[in-house]
Amino acid sequence: MKHFAYILILTFFISCSQKHTDNKTKILSETDSIKKTNDLIIEKIEKDTIEKIELDTSDKRINLDLILNQKHNDYLASIN
Repeated sequence: MKHFAYILILTFFISCSQKHTDNKTKILSETDSIKKTNDLIIEKIEKDTIEKIELDTSDKRINLDLILNQKHNDYLASIN
C-alpha cells in the first residue's frame, strides 16, 4: 500500500510537471508573437521617422540650379 501511495504521488507530480511545461510553451509562443508585433511596429515607426526627416530636409534645401537659371535668364533679358 505504501508503494502504491508513492506511485500515485509520483504520477501526480509528473502530470503537473507536464501541464506546467505546456503552459510555459504556450506563454513562450504568445511572447514571441507579441515580440514580433512589437518589432514590426518599431520598424514602421523608424521608417516613418526617417522618411519624415528626409522630406523635411528636402523641403529646406535650396535649389541652386533653379536660382542660377533664373538669374541667368534675368541677365539675358537685361542684355536684350
